[in-house]
Amino acid sequence: MIQVELYADGIMGGTSTRQEMHYDSQVASQPGNYIYSATVPASRRKTDYTARIIPCYTGAIVPLEVNNILWQR
Repeated sequence: MIQVELYADGIMGGTSTRQEMHYDSQVASQPGNYIYSATVPASRRKTDYTARIIPCYTGAIVPLEVNNILWQR
């Protein structure tokens, strides 16, 4: 029902980057907390990326402005 991803704005008018993160494990000592990971190109600074959680339904298109997106910042 959700997708966790890293998002970075495009550079100089280029297209934005969306990298899906993959579920790794649950934090044993903290029920309800999970660890996700992703690999991104080293050509961008890590501060360019923001983690976000978005609704994920088959066939649905989620615009950036939707209120159901939980942004890291």
